[in-house]
Amino acid sequence: MTIAGELALPVANGRFARTSADALIQLIRTSNAYRINLERAWMEELEEARLSLSNGALVTLIRDTLRQNQERRKPG
Repeated sequence: MTIAGELALPVANGRFARTSADALIQLIRTSNAYRINLERAWMEELEEARLSLSNGALVTLIRDTLRQNQERRKPG
C-alpha cells in the first residue's frame, strides 16, 4: 500500500484517526507485554530504510512502480 500510495482507509473516514490511535495503543501494550523496545526497533527500521535508498536498483523499482500507479489513475 505504501508503494501504491494508498491508505487502508480513506482519510475522509471520520473513524480513521480513532482506529489509528487504537492500533497505536495496542502496539504499545503488546510491546510492553513482550518487552520489545519500540524506540530501538524504530531506529533499526530507519537505518534499514536509509541503506535501502543507497540501493539504486531498489530505488528505480520503487520509482517505476509509483509512475505506473500514477499512469493508471489518469483519466482516459
